Amino acid sequence: MIPLFPKKEPINLGCTLVDLDLLFAESDYITLHIPKTKETTHIINKESLSKMKPNARIINCARGGTIDESALAEAIAEGKIAGAALDVFEEEPLKESKLRKHENIILTPHLGASTAEAQVNVAVDVAEQIRDVLLGLPARSAVNIPGLTPDVMEKMRPYLQLAETLGNLVGQLAGGVLNG
Repeated sequence: MIPLFPKKEPINLGCTLVDLDLLFAESDYITLHIPKTKETTHIINKESLSKMKPNARIINCARGGTIDESALAEAIAEGKIAGAALDVFEEEPLKESKLRKHENIILTPHLGASTAEAQVNVAVDVAEQIRDVLLGLPARSAVNIPGLTPDVMEKMRPYLQLAETLGNLVGQLAGGVLNG
């Protein structure tokens, strides 16, 4: 079994944490929001699909390769699950595939942030965040912390500054960048 949060305790976001077996068994919709790693490659596979309800549906707009596409096509063909919607695939663009043969699978090209509007929005957001940091404001969306409300970020500011200062101190004491 793969734990949902293998390395640290989760932050309480008002969700009930369950193991994957229970998630697969009880969910009507399963949406993937995960990177493709050694642990998540084919996390949806023949075994996990066999645990799902016949009315279950899977949505993957995260990363190709997290679903065993042959097992998914087979499960839908045999009525083991109801359907899927995918815009990411093991091989992109999607070529000849069993996935194309089913009415209960929606396939779209992997567009991600490909629209002109999305590109403009991302550029504006990045520019605003850089401006804020240069003005001495805290970063709004560090990649290693969850999104926090401004009032929580304000309370955390002294601790984040302390962590940054301690990190700089350790780096100096160690004589440079730490590896490992």
